[in-house]
Amino acid sequence: PGARSFTTDKYLEVDETFKVIEETWKEEGPFNAILAHSQGAILTTVLLAKAVKEGFIARPDKAILFGNAWPRPFEELVLAMGEELRNRDVSFPKTLHVYAMNDQTNPPVDGRAIEIK
Repeated sequence: PGARSFTTDKYLEVDETFKVIEETWKEEGPFNAILAHSQGAILTTVLLAKAVKEGFIARPDKAILFGNAWPRPFEELVLAMGEELRNRDVSFPKTLHVYAMNDQTNPPVDGRAIEIK
């Protein structure tokens, strides 16, 4: 409470969120892509990192992320995903990052930092 998604050290009830995603993926998936905005884009970044590093079941081939920001509580996991993907020849996940250079809510530098190079 009182902190931005990219400045806080903890996301409240995020484990429950991932349980719901896992249940939905099992019951209604798999899905080809995820389209996410703002906080959804932040959590999708974490979801992709969990898929790469921890074998999380929700594993879309593509993600379109609008207005993303750095998921600070999961920084190590996201950095580890980027490192692993840079060191192996894989096409997962394919991502499109959309951000506005004048965005005052989610700084575009965060959206650009999440792009896997």
